[in-house]
Amino acid sequence: MKVLSVIGQKGGSGKTTVALAVATAAALDGQRAAVIDLDPQATAARWSDRRTHAVDAPAVVSCQAARLEAVLRTARAQGVELAVIDTPGKATDVAIAAARAA
Repeated sequence: MKVLSVIGQKGGSGKTTVALAVATAAALDGQRAAVIDLDPQATAARWSDRRTHAVDAPAVVSCQAARLEAVLRTARAQGVELAVIDTPGKATDVAIAAARAA
């Protein structure tokens, strides 16, 4: 499984948009894709909640950074080919965990 982390030190810079666009493009291309939303605002998760009937939308999981490794293990076990990690807009331990995972 490939892991891509979208990291930036500023909120509102488009990290969630990039994460969702990359994962959606992969899903439309036939890959099993997932977005892991580490941002407490949970924008990616809310995007997914509004698309309950979308056929080719990537799975989106909202979690805390402490659960990142467990969520990645589950994604790998379920056959996810691309996991895109969406991070909050500040330099924190969350960004470091996401960078290490990628």
